Amino acid sequence: MLRKANNVFSVLLNDASKLTSALPATTAGVVVTDANLESGAIVVTDLGLQRLSAAEYTALANSDQFLVVQGKGVGKPLMKSPVLTKGKIKLTAARFKAAVQQVTTIGYNGTTGVLPTANNTSYFIKIRKR
Repeated sequence: MLRKANNVFSVLLNDASKLTSALPATTAGVVVTDANLESGAIVVTDLGLQRLSAAEYTALANSDQFLVVQGKGVGKPLMKSPVLTKGKIKLTAARFKAAVQQVTTIGYNGTTGVLPTANNTSYFIKIRKR
């Protein structure tokens, strides 16, 4: 999902089985295209669409600009982020983590095992979501 708007959170999901092996590890003058970036793969590029390695991205100054590009398949246009300035954004990457079900028991106070009462006829619970 890429959107250009103020205060919008953007997320790209990479297909982990897709490779970027057709691209060099460094810029080396090769431009990212629909033919050499597999559908689902994501890379960081300079404004000329040359792939940046992790070391090259780290070496960028806070005023330098770049793009995040995702392949959509041969013959389909690349999905490109708006122009990003390194010092103004936070770029993170994380492996997928499966959701874990959380079960909370309401009403058990740990001592008597009953719901807390306000006046012996009205019961209350507090739910706080962070």
